[in-house]
Amino acid sequence: MLAEWQPRMDLGYNFEDQPDPNSPSNLRRPYWHGIATNLAKRLIPDFNKAVPQELINQASQSYSAISGMYAKERINEVDYPTRMPQGSGNTLKYNRWARFYRLSDPFTNTTNLTETFKGNINDFVEHYDAYLNEGETIDTYTITADVGLDLVSDTNTDDEIQYRLKFTGSDERDVNSVRQVTIVMTTTSGRVETRYRLFEIYSE
Repeated sequence: MLAEWQPRMDLGYNFEDQPDPNSPSNLRRPYWHGIATNLAKRLIPDFNKAVPQELINQASQSYSAISGMYAKERINEVDYPTRMPQGSGNTLKYNRWARFYRLSDPFTNTTNLTETFKGNINDFVEHYDAYLNEGETIDTYTITADVGLDLVSDTNTDDEIQYRLKFTGSDERDVNSVRQVTIVMTTTSGRVETRYRLFEIYSE
């Protein structure tokens, strides 16, 4: 089933030529319910049973949810062009420059901000499947983390970079403040892409 989904949604499932039931699936927790309900819907007819309508509804809704999460993770936020009007409802009449969108400060872009707590250790992934051209893969990359963020480990596949961070907040200045991770990736064709992720560390 996941092999059929893969051309549309590569959820990171650990495909093996000789499947081992003890191997990790590499599927993220938010996908579990959707995969379970859709798999159940497929298997029930093999036992000469009718698929309950409630399960059909759950499978359909959860598949839509997975599609939405998958798409959202791969959307790159882009500022509106400065020549685009904000509209009459957002215009400050006494300031003509407010009639058009302005370039935003990247540190105010909350869509790229993750809130966490001092002492947490979490895994993150940066996807490049939408960026890479056909036949192009990740060649090299560097990850730079601000003070207060410890890079525990990192690895990559052909189209994504996974890394683990420990949020230390080494002194009071690093706690309750925004810190940044910067990833510079070079493709096998020589293209270079720089991305960042922001973290706000809370002491409690």
